[in-house]
Amino acid sequence: MYNTFSSSFRAGRRPGVITNPNVLPNLQIWYNADVSNTTNFNVAPANGDDVSQWKDRSGTGHNANQSGNASVKPNWYSNIQNGYGIIRYNGSSESLNVNPVSPWLISQAGFTLLVVAKASSLASASDLTTSDVSGIRIFHNGTNWGVQTSGGTGTSTVTGDTTKFHIFTLIFDGSQPDNATRLRFRYDGADQALSFSGTVGTTTSASATKLYLGVGSTGSANYFNGDMGEIIMFTRSLNTNDLLATEEYMKYHWAL
Repeated sequence: MYNTFSSSFRAGRRPGVITNPNVLPNLQIWYNADVSNTTNFNVAPANGDDVSQWKDRSGTGHNANQSGNASVKPNWYSNIQNGYGIIRYNGSSESLNVNPVSPWLISQAGFTLLVVAKASSLASASDLTTSDVSGIRIFHNGTNWGVQTSGGTGTSTVTGDTTKFHIFTLIFDGSQPDNATRLRFRYDGADQALSFSGTVGTTTSASATKLYLGVGSTGSANYFNGDMGEIIMFTRSLNTNDLLATEEYMKYHWAL
């Protein structure tokens, strides 16, 4: 249940029922597709327009830009979830990426990544997020949702669905002693048991150069077919109160 709040979160503050994620330290990425304006995008889109840049609202300037062919871009649609807009990926050619990610995302001892998304199809492998070296990764393997970073992959028993939006949370804490405590996956605010392959490292990769949204680590396969509403990332493993409060904000903002 979403029932624990950080003292940093105050009811009624924009952009959600709870508060602005900027009140928490180590916020590195905040992409929000809720409103068509130049705070969220480089050019305010109309319904159905292409998106060439999803702007970072964290204050760090880590904007996500179109990948590949300039004519292939995801699209913004209004009034999709709780009256808010989303970015829609076609599952075959559309993605965004952040480049470079040095030094803020390499050799990190911890991070927390949260994504609000809804798949339109889960018939084939697809990635919500990943680096170009398969870290910082939330993925669906065609059967189940999983997470990956720093040499280790954890696959859950969650098959997922295409009927509604969900909150996907990846927590990495390299200071912990084993795979199960270093790499966690939460689905709609609930921790999921993971089956691991490889060994989760103590830091993120030192060789990552890009963070992809909506496509796999090659930038040309494992395209996501569906909608993304919001992405929040901290370069630390959030404590329990801050983690639950951030998920609570997402839950109420998107009416999940």
